[in-house]
Amino acid sequence: MASKVSMVNAALIKIGASPVTSLGEDSEAARLGGARFDDVLDAVLRAYPWNSAFSRARLTALSEAPVSGFSFQHVLPADPYCLRVLTVEGGCRFRVEGRRLLCDASPVDITYIRRVTDMNQLDGLCREAVAAYLAKELAYPLTGSSSLAERMSVEYERRLREAQRIDAVEGTAAEQGEGSWARARRG
Repeated sequence: MASKVSMVNAALIKIGASPVTSLGEDSEAARLGGARFDDVLDAVLRAYPWNSAFSRARLTALSEAPVSGFSFQHVLPADPYCLRVLTVEGGCRFRVEGRRLLCDASPVDITYIRRVTDMNQLDGLCREAVAAYLAKELAYPLTGSSSLAERMSVEYERRLREAQRIDAVEGTAAEQGEGSWARARRG
């Protein structure tokens, strides 16, 4: 059963630190792991269009038009929280400014990466990438070793590439776009 605690423990084990029983316990590892977890998770989810964090929504325009450049503005989804807009259906050009999506159409259907709160919904490789990124973040503060922090940074990049290769080939060829399979195979 995946949880924030199990993912923090995966990161702690990678850097040779003792696991924690809860993020509320009185230890530096629990305090730092708990403090950094949500930001690290969001960063990893924004870094790649993970299938397990993929979502869709229809947005209707606000009554107030944007100041310039676009005809309409829309509020991005709050639940589930939109971390990154991937596409606006119909190929409409768009820009994200704060929590608003600006474009020249309304309503619009978007695909986006959402914040995931149940760690069991994440693909196992995505969870491994999160643990590796968290290990990179915790390595120096908990061990004082900059070389370990650098090794964890390399480990995160490796885990991210591995997960991306696998994630990129899930779906039909038309959905992946021409050449995606070959790019995924090359890594």
